[in-house]
Amino acid sequence: MKKKFLGALCLSMALAFTVPLAACGGGGEDLNEDGTWWSTTGELNKDANGNVVFDDVTLNLSTIVSGVDKVPFGDIIARFNAEYRGKININPVYLQGDNFEKDVTMKVQQNSNNAPDIIMLHQESLKGFLDYKVIQPYDLAMEETGIEIDLSAFAQGVNQYSKAGTEYRYGVPFDAASMVVYYNKDLLKEITGSDKAPQTRSELLSVCGQFKAKYPANYPISWESSGDFFCQYLMPTAVLQNGGSLYKEDLYADWYNNETQRGIYKDAIQSVRSYIDSGYAKLGVHERSGATDFVQNKSIFYVTMPWYREDIVNGYVKMNNIDQAAAEEKISGASVSGWFAMSNETSENAKKIFGDSHMFAMTKSVKDINKKAAVCEFVKWFTQSADIGAQWAEAGHVTLSNTIANSTTYTQNKNVVNFIDNWYPNLGSFMTMGITPYYSTVGENLRTLLSESLLLVSPKESDYLDLIKTKQNALNSKIDMLKM
Repeated sequence: MKKKFLGALCLSMALAFTVPLAACGGGGEDLNEDGTWWSTTGELNKDANGNVVFDDVTLNLSTIVSGVDKVPFGDIIARFNAEYRGKININPVYLQGDNFEKDVTMKVQQNSNNAPDIIMLHQESLKGFLDYKVIQPYDLAMEETGIEIDLSAFAQGVNQYSKAGTEYRYGVPFDAASMVVYYNKDLLKEITGSDKAPQTRSELLSVCGQFKAKYPANYPISWESSGDFFCQYLMPTAVLQNGGSLYKEDLYADWYNNETQRGIYKDAIQSVRSYIDSGYAKLGVHERSGATDFVQNKSIFYVTMPWYREDIVNGYVKMNNIDQAAAEEKISGASVSGWFAMSNETSENAKKIFGDSHMFAMTKSVKDINKKAAVCEFVKWFTQSADIGAQWAEAGHVTLSNTIANSTTYTQNKNVVNFIDNWYPNLGSFMTMGITPYYSTVGENLRTLLSESLLLVSPKESDYLDLIKTKQNALNSKIDMLKM
């Protein structure tokens, strides 16, 4: 049997489709003599100066973006199509997350007419698509086409996974997003005398204590603890900030079996619970309730997702009967960096933030060299154009491109200055799931570990340890099943 499956993809494919076994094994029947699974055909169209001439090349792009940020991403695609009219046209297809990998893999493996040429995926999916031989290397395509993308000019915390442990680069990272903090500068200044956001856990706890002393009926931190993203992002963040790891080199978990990891995971859970147990934040808060408390000036900090910025500012405008400029002066961004570091809060680990990163990958469906050139041209445009980076940042996504991050167009953007730069103060400390085909199972057990821990009533240390052991064993058992 084949190993290192893409999460539960083979299981779901087996239930939903009748496909050759080779499709679940990575398409081995299509291997070239040198072991590769991609090919190049045709000749480049060039002008007298040696520049590539694009003649109405259409590229299908399948994207994981299908929620709040679907519209702004579509606006960017429309902008590219307008700039390259008659040369390159991007046809985006927006897919739901639950079916994304299965849908893309099936279309590419079956060589469908609507198979994607470009995939906009989350970093953790890259390894799986590679194992299934769905994607091909960018660096080789650039050599063939002469269109250069500086593949080293991206934040290393995510860029280190672009090769998925191989010699070639299969993904180009371009953005990141995680839980972020909005804060009320006027309310913070009223409490502490300064509108500067706290930089460490100790400073944050001090602010919360002062606030609670003055407003005992209110909560200094408002967060949507019942939302999917809350436990999905904050549990791994808390583990990493306390110096832990999400899985071992062999991809199994040792959250309980390793004594050091056991202590770290207990600290991670307690670091989140401590805000609730101290009366600084509520449990079971839904998104609308959390936002309402914040715009009504009942809390200093609001922990949520970055793409709600416009809604939060507009809500503050309406609730406080002020104009948008005034609201933007009162609301700024802060980071969850350091919020959960229980012991060494000045360490490099304390700065870490866990989240998702989007990457572009080129599928093996792209064979004609002119289409390969068009893919490289689009990816270069998206990842190196400062105004595009700023436009995507308006939708809540921080750029991972050093080219964009160092441009004045990006650094002087009002949203970047007031929010983005504060949400992610150190992009080298932005962490993702890394290279594991079992990312979905790892994430599920991390998420439920925190959510179930938060529901414990007057827990003892042994209660936390029992849950850590249970979730570790559940994860490892699922991996055993997937590797059969």
